[in-house]
Amino acid sequence: MKKICWAIIALAAFYIAGAYRLTPLMIFSAAALLILPVMFAVSRLLRRSVSAEFKSETGAAAVNSEYRCNISCKNQSRLPVGRFCVRVCCGYGADKPIKKRLYGSLEPKSSGELSFDVYAPYCGLLKIRADRLYVSDFLGLFSAPKCIESEINLAVFPRENRMNISLAPSFGMSGFAGSSSPRGGDDLEVKQLREYRDGDSAKLIHRNQSARTGTLWVKELEKQTDFIAELYLISGKETTTERMSIFYEILSALVLGLLDSASAVRVYFTAHTSAFMVSGREQVRPLLLEIYKAEIGGVRAIKNPNAITLSTDLELCAGGAAVKKFTEDDYLSELGSGCVLP
Repeated sequence: MKKICWAIIALAAFYIAGAYRLTPLMIFSAAALLILPVMFAVSRLLRRSVSAEFKSETGAAAVNSEYRCNISCKNQSRLPVGRFCVRVCCGYGADKPIKKRLYGSLEPKSSGELSFDVYAPYCGLLKIRADRLYVSDFLGLFSAPKCIESEINLAVFPRENRMNISLAPSFGMSGFAGSSSPRGGDDLEVKQLREYRDGDSAKLIHRNQSARTGTLWVKELEKQTDFIAELYLISGKETTTERMSIFYEILSALVLGLLDSASAVRVYFTAHTSAFMVSGREQVRPLLLEIYKAEIGGVRAIKNPNAITLSTDLELCAGGAAVKKFTEDDYLSELGSGCVLP
């Protein structure tokens, strides 16, 4: 728009100068018209000397938080760059990306940095991509575009919640693998007694202590050192970004809860990769990162009929029986209430 106004003014001045034979105005209008192709060439010349890229290719953030991105910019020309623009696109998977423009300037033979914050509303892999650079001439009449390919794969992880999982004595470690002769629930050692919580199995109630105190007390079983939980992730009907974010939060809480009762958790999520073994809290994020990259689908046939399954429809099952169906609106309180694996 600016260059169009400039051209109109220059042509109007040229017409007036010709009509009234005003030599100074004629020279001014000719110079104004000549500036247009010169500034066009300057913008293309500066474009070759300016570059921009993200300082890092990967990053990690917690859900519902902001992540600071830094773009390194460089001007290799001996001429200053009064104004340039970097276009950035942010989005999850197939979602429509959000675009923003960042502006800056550079002195001759200098480097600079553009910083901005990105809000991560959902768990998953957030792609932040700088795809276009625009370099303006000294007067801002022309902006020369330049394609750039720089990207940050931002892994957005869920909050660290732990799901309270109680193993009913009848469960007998049936959802676990790793021992040829698993012990039954009655053989499990009692770690301690604690007050009853919603979701605890009635079979774990310590009757003598409850009768003595007038309050319900349950037995908390000792963590098993020779069993590995098997967890299968199943792709459901709905896999929107918001639904998958809730799924990842439930998955994280479920794995952390299972680690309280088993030495490790073996997670299956695709047919093309081997199971991911989680033996400590610090390995939950690497598990989630692998799932973000691979996506859930085509899981192999479940060989263990008593295995634990979690679907993207937010349904938790054990031994083929439904244990809990989470809802999108109240899943955090449902995680807090825990569950019993029958």
